[in-house]
Amino acid sequence: MIAQIRSGFVYLMLAVLGAWSVWAQFFYRASQPYLTVLLAVLTLLATALTLALGFIRIYRALQRTWPRGLAQFGYRACGVVVVGFTLWGGFLFSNGKLDRSDPVPHATEIVGIAGGETGLSILPFTWMELRPWKDPKRPERLLVRGDERARFFNGQPVMVLVRRGYFGVAWVSAVEPDVARQSREILKVAPRASQVYKDLVRFYVRIGRMEDARRTAGEYTAQFPDDREFPVQAATLLSARDHTSGR
Repeated sequence: MIAQIRSGFVYLMLAVLGAWSVWAQFFYRASQPYLTVLLAVLTLLATALTLALGFIRIYRALQRTWPRGLAQFGYRACGVVVVGFTLWGGFLFSNGKLDRSDPVPHATEIVGIAGGETGLSILPFTWMELRPWKDPKRPERLLVRGDERARFFNGQPVMVLVRRGYFGVAWVSAVEPDVARQSREILKVAPRASQVYKDLVRFYVRIGRMEDARRTAGEYTAQFPDDREFPVQAATLLSARDHTSGR
């Protein structure tokens, strides 16, 4: 019985590894038409099933009923699947964690947001479809992290930051509302909106568009020559970003 209980806890640990793999796939994500979304969904399902099997195995051990033939095969197959997805998650984690490349911004738009839950209704997942910035015939689909869900909606202009990847597999480090597009629309109507200029400079610095940040800071100085404080702040931001980028 002790061996069976120990085996049940092994499956619970496999479920923990599967959950880590899910996190890695959502955090160090790649944009693909279908593959990455499909793999994430399958990982969610396999993790939920492994967690359930672990508890079932412990319960059966306590009841002194042992799984037979086909059930044993199911346990082993589920364990192999979760280990495989854990290796995939480890690859994505290493590809992103070791990456030191600068993010490349791509302006695009959300076509649609979809999502659902796994069969056990305990692990929700969401993904978005974006207007492609590489191949117009190839849609971009991207997993959406939990902290991002409330910030996005269909038709929203966004900026996708793509990095090269340590192993050459491009991954998306961030998706942000396209502050530049929104701010320029506001400035057409209200050219004296000082806070919009400030937010725009900070946004350009954050996504690495330094020339745009300098140009916008110059526009602000021309509009508000009496403000001596923000140009200093902008220069500090630009200098710090240039230093971290090795320029």
